[in-house]
Amino acid sequence: MDEPEVLLFGGGKWLRVSWADRPYRVLARVEERDGRRVIVDLVVRSREHVDSGTLKGLPIGWLEGVANAPEAREHLNESNTDTDRMSLVLAELELVIDEMTAKPAERFMGAEVKRQPLQRPDGRDPDFFYRQVAEAYMDVLRKTSAIAPVLAEEAGVPVATARRWVQEARRRGFLPPARQGRAG
Repeated sequence: MDEPEVLLFGGGKWLRVSWADRPYRVLARVEERDGRRVIVDLVVRSREHVDSGTLKGLPIGWLEGVANAPEAREHLNESNTDTDRMSLVLAELELVIDEMTAKPAERFMGAEVKRQPLQRPDGRDPDFFYRQVAEAYMDVLRKTSAIAPVLAEEAGVPVATARRWVQEARRRGFLPPARQGRAG
């Protein structure tokens, strides 16, 4: 593992750590609790899919060790200098830029994202169509559990057709497997 690049800023209350040999970087906010600095906010940015293996591989103990190192503690009660403020602004700006370049559905979890109504497939790009089915499914699921009837009405097709579309989207891996006893 390469030596990480560590940036302390915001009066020592923020850490930004990146590794040359890892696809991710972290931004952590720390607070003093019972005489020890602990991580209270953690953002992981990755060029690749973040999965449970990525999260298990995060060196949380090492990060807290860095936050509690004497060099970090020297920064703790310093007033925020212009450099600290600028570092925090730049780190936050980097996160905002990452968010703005993300796909609309990933941009704001829970926020209302307008999507085009589902239409019958044109046969040109099946994967694209079944991704749209999955997106519509997840959108409708936030509002009701009667998903297939809503999708069918939206696309002007029978409910059985909408159910087949959902089943195929699952088969292609665009939706997770259905729970036993639950209609799509």
